[in-house]
Amino acid sequence: MRMRGGGTVAIGVVLLTVMPVRAPAFDLTGQWVGKMTCKGILAGEKASLTRAPSTLLIAQSAGLQLSVDGVFYKGEEFPDLSHPTRGQVSLIRCGTNTEGADFGGELGRLKAITKPEKRTGSLSGTSFRTDVLLASSVYTCKWAYKRVSTDPPVLEGCP
Repeated sequence: MRMRGGGTVAIGVVLLTVMPVRAPAFDLTGQWVGKMTCKGILAGEKASLTRAPSTLLIAQSAGLQLSVDGVFYKGEEFPDLSHPTRGQVSLIRCGTNTEGADFGGELGRLKAITKPEKRTGSLSGTSFRTDVLLASSVYTCKWAYKRVSTDPPVLEGCP
C-alpha cells in the first residue's frame, strides 16, 4: 500500500500528540510588596534580618528579571500545566559566584499564584544566601509577597 502526501501529515500528527507541550507562562509582571526574613550565621554568630516592608519588582520582557529592594536576580518560571495561573520560579542573584575569594550569592525557589482577573497574586518561598568576601555568612531566607500592581517595571537585567 502506498501513501501519497498523507503519510507526511500522519507522521506530523503523531509527533504533535507525543511531544510534550509547555503551557504559556503565567504573568508575574508588576510590583509586589511583602517581606523577606533571613536567619543564619554572620561571622560565626547567629544572626537574623528582616526586610519589611520590602518591594519586589518583576519584569518578563527579556526573560524573568527581579529586583528586591535594589538587589537584582534572574529567574525562570515553571507553570503548573493543570493550573495555568499557578507555578514556581527558580531564581539566582546577579553576581552569584562559585569560584575564588568572592564565593557567594543566592539561589531560591518560589511558589506563585496569580489572579489575572483581579490583577493580584502571591509569591512565597525560600532562598539560600552565602557570602565569604565581605563577612562570612550563610542564611536561609523566607519570602512572602503580594502583588499590588501589574504595571511593568523597567529593569535592565543583571548589572
